[in-house]
Amino acid sequence: LSLTLVVVSILLSPWITPQLVSLLGMSLGESRQQCELLVNQFSGSFFIVWVILPTAAGFAARQILPTSSIELMRPILTLVSAAALLMLNYINSVLALPKASGSPISVLITTAVLATSLAAIGIALALAITWFFGLRSETRTALMFGLSMKHTGLALILAGAVLSNQPLAILLIVLATLMQHVLAGVVQWWLDRSLAAQ
Repeated sequence: LSLTLVVVSILLSPWITPQLVSLLGMSLGESRQQCELLVNQFSGSFFIVWVILPTAAGFAARQILPTSSIELMRPILTLVSAAALLMLNYINSVLALPKASGSPISVLITTAVLATSLAAIGIALALAITWFFGLRSETRTALMFGLSMKHTGLALILAGAVLSNQPLAILLIVLATLMQHVLAGVVQWWLDRSLAAQ
């Protein structure tokens, strides 16, 4: 479900991204063509090489390797994944934070609230869908992670390339990336507690 949402959003991004930027009142001016070029570039071979192929390799490894080997490597893979995420956010934060630090505190707080809301709305929507349709707990879990977790790597690249004069845009994506993982940890803790109570 998560991969499907990523693929669909990437395929739609060449048409939706310029419209959203305009809707937010950010005048791209001469950067509009650059934005469209970058979106098209990173939704093509870049997306296939860095998203589809690693995901396919992961599925293949899951089928080929014995369960004991996967469980043995799980702590290392989790650590590597977390380190890569922190590095990605650190690199982009270094570019955004010095420029954004001069913004009013109210703007920074609003940015943090919006970043947290992106993931929180997904979790709330998943719970509402599960309750409305009477879905199983397994489907609820898939929806909670699928709707709250966003693929922000492409967004960071685009924001850094096209909106470099808008540090709050980069900061919003960085915070959204961090907060969606924090909330995912909270959701996982809640699910583990619910499972232990049964």
